[in-house]
Amino acid sequence: MVFLGSMALASEPTARSYGQRPERDLVGVLERIGERRWRLVTPWPAAESNLDLLELVPAPPSR
Repeated sequence: MVFLGSMALASEPTARSYGQRPERDLVGVLERIGERRWRLVTPWPAAESNLDLLELVPAPPSR
């Protein structure tokens, strides 16, 4: 899947929708890599890196 999002740093207010602040827009690829695992790859994000790679796993259910 294609990911379109927006970045907000911890000291800033909530991120805006994609396209509202082009300097903060993120484009990436979201792929399923396991039964309950996904990987989000965003090349050339706006700050500090050339590639961001996030692995997403659901949290265990709370008791």
